[in-house]
Amino acid sequence: MGYADTATLERLVSNLDSVNTLNVTKWFSIAHFIASRLTDGVYQNSSSFLIRQGLDMHVTADERYAAAVEYNAIRGQTPTTIAMRYSLLWFNYTKILRGCDVNIPDFVSKELNNRVWENSGWKQHSLQTLLELDFEPEPMPEISCESYDHRLDPAVWSFGRERCWEDFLCKLRQLGSVSVNASELLCAARESLKGKGTREDYKICYSCQVRQQREGLWGSEAEDSPFLFPTN
Repeated sequence: MGYADTATLERLVSNLDSVNTLNVTKWFSIAHFIASRLTDGVYQNSSSFLIRQGLDMHVTADERYAAAVEYNAIRGQTPTTIAMRYSLLWFNYTKILRGCDVNIPDFVSKELNNRVWENSGWKQHSLQTLLELDFEPEPMPEISCESYDHRLDPAVWSFGRERCWEDFLCKLRQLGSVSVNASELLCAARESLKGKGTREDYKICYSCQVRQQREGLWGSEAEDSPFLFPTN
């Protein structure tokens, strides 16, 4: 079955009590898969179909999910925290949610009730502002690291960090409930990094970055991205 084959997908889903049944999602986290692969348009139709079928987009990849190595990069994450890693993912994520007529204020409220967001600094107003933002995304960054423990595939954790996007998220998060022109804030973050080049440590892929932080080899709390919530 191809990813764009919603007819076959619909027949499969009709045989399930729910698209959120743990019998399926514990082996294959559909919502996290959607969030991490939205750089490719081939997933758009099937993603929209599943969301309209009531797919839980607030689920956390916790201890109930597969212990496979490829789950390390989504452990303890929600689809939204994964989509926040890059501007291109976020752009396509919000586009799909809006296209499925998701109520954004309600979506934000449910998302922030998740323990993942505790002490993150994100509030209803700031996260809703981010979800409603119209902007032009940047291409996914390249990586320069080579390690046996990261996956060389198009998955979201095999890319480097997008520094200007992270700076923008950090400033937006800090504003909390203060009204702000988010588009201008993003432009300012992009302008501030022009001509400064890209630091090599931001070209380390997500898996390597998490491992090095755990081992105390790289990164500090002050430098942590505002969206790289700790994995379990």
